[in-house]
Amino acid sequence: MLTELKHSNSSMTWPPNMEVIAKNLKAIFEDLYKQSEGQVNQIPNYVEMRTWDGDQKLLFKKDTSTNLSNIKSNAKLTRKALEPITLERISRECVRVYLKEILNSVNHDEKQAFAIIGDAGYGKTTILGDIYDSICSKVSWVTIVRCDNLRLEQNLSDDSLAMALGNYVSDSNASDSIIDIASSLTKHCGRGVLLIDTLDIVLNQAFIEPFHHVLEKLTNESTTVVFTCRDYEYDNILQPERYLYRLSSNVKRHPVPPFSPEEIIRAAAAFSKKSKNFDSISKGEEFGRKIVELSTHDYQLREIIKKPLLLRILCELFEEDGSVPENLTASNLYQRYWNERIAKLRLNCILPGEVLRETVGRRQKKLCQNIAKIAFEDSYDRLEVLVNRSDVEEIEEFDQIYDLAYKNMESEGVLITEKKQIDLVRFFHQSFMEFAIAKWLNTAQAKDARERLLETLRNPNAWFDWWRIMREYLTLAKPGQFERIIADKLDMSNERAFYAIAFAAASRSELSALEKLLPTALERGIHYQQILFDAAISTPVSNAETAWKVVLTLLEKGDYKIAAKITQNSREMLARLKPNLGSCINAALEAIEKRPMEGTDAQN
Repeated sequence: MLTELKHSNSSMTWPPNMEVIAKNLKAIFEDLYKQSEGQVNQIPNYVEMRTWDGDQKLLFKKDTSTNLSNIKSNAKLTRKALEPITLERISRECVRVYLKEILNSVNHDEKQAFAIIGDAGYGKTTILGDIYDSICSKVSWVTIVRCDNLRLEQNLSDDSLAMALGNYVSDSNASDSIIDIASSLTKHCGRGVLLIDTLDIVLNQAFIEPFHHVLEKLTNESTTVVFTCRDYEYDNILQPERYLYRLSSNVKRHPVPPFSPEEIIRAAAAFSKKSKNFDSISKGEEFGRKIVELSTHDYQLREIIKKPLLLRILCELFEEDGSVPENLTASNLYQRYWNERIAKLRLNCILPGEVLRETVGRRQKKLCQNIAKIAFEDSYDRLEVLVNRSDVEEIEEFDQIYDLAYKNMESEGVLITEKKQIDLVRFFHQSFMEFAIAKWLNTAQAKDARERLLETLRNPNAWFDWWRIMREYLTLAKPGQFERIIADKLDMSNERAFYAIAFAAASRSELSALEKLLPTALERGIHYQQILFDAAISTPVSNAETAWKVVLTLLEKGDYKIAAKITQNSREMLARLKPNLGSCINAALEAIEKRPMEGTDAQN
């Protein structure tokens, strides 16, 4: 092909006449079309010219001011922010499955969108980064949008959303619609892929209809769209079957699986190798095998290690000596991380001679609390993950200690400074930011903010992010404050409120917190009973006996479907009650015998 092009009448001047070269390439490619299984339009013919600075109208539509080089360089910069913090990436089988379907969609113009769905901390962002790396050389173009840094108008419309996405991928304020950009790239280069990370951050009722229309136009323009989203927001807010009604069959839901035992061991080994620079990965593998074995009958530990985010924190805190404390929950794992990495310094941290370690530790704690405070105060229609550093410095004393604290939090990976906007800073993960906000709300200075949050939660359509923060706060709150909020401040008729309270109660040290929710669950019916049962199962080993009492009451007095589910799913809890297994089983049989056997209940 190159030989044929060499002898063609392409150009005798410099810069070369790109239109002539393009026509010759097109003719050559068309000759090859019959032998290429219809993939000729995926060959990037003449757009990728890193040194070409001639008339961009040769490349793009007149009304599009963006060029592919800008889009690619911006995507590469955005890609860096998708890299996992500390925990080394490992290959995952689910990524290979996603890649196969995405490439099939591009190559066969299937006009599809793919939703990568999972709970917080499941590594969705890392997976999106892996997808980007894998398809860059296989498709004509690919670009990325991070929703935590996407600026949207308050009164969102189809056009304003399209412009916001377009300006993001082109890194400009030139009012470029993502529809026009995708159309032009597809026309001149071939079909490509738009990746969108953390859609749940911007997802509310006002967002859904514009997103529906933009997504429809993009797929109609032969652009494959891949987005990540937390499972709750996807299933309960976006609801593709209901709200993306013209596209529901074209949006494929791909749930991210939890880490398998084999992946846990590989990830722990990779962490050891990356963080400690060991020549051998045997110590990491040994720790990985140990925590897998310990998690066999420890629900909370199993919930921790199956999530890449929490596994990373567990490895960082406990892999060195190989021991894992009992009764560890996600919340107190965050608390341990706060105490070990924020409130104090590592032993090998070197400071100027006149600076005390305790002084820097206190300043680090204050710095992170202030960032959490600003994030909360800036959040209204959405949770603001990014904070202006200048806002932090307005309430911080800008001196040597602050500078040391900030740099140390960056080097620890607690705080991340944006590559493109160095004045913006964020915590390493949204889930940890929610914990940090809850921790700040638990201070005396945050009384007015707590009242504002409680007022916000009186709205039945309040963002689920606020309920996550409330759940964390209720886990941390003092007993008197916990009970006051349950009694006076939260509406138990709201299922989200009951969910937050139940799972907070399951993580608290006082044994009676969960039992006090039984009357509400029994009165409200099967959904509340299911929430309470799930919360009871999630309790740490130290609270297992109290949780079993809750389960026995549900078994005796709850809806028959819940009773049936308890008999089928109690093995997990009984394993934690092994010393008293016989008496626990007898108590369960007695609870079943006490149930009224009438009507449908009797038949089942």
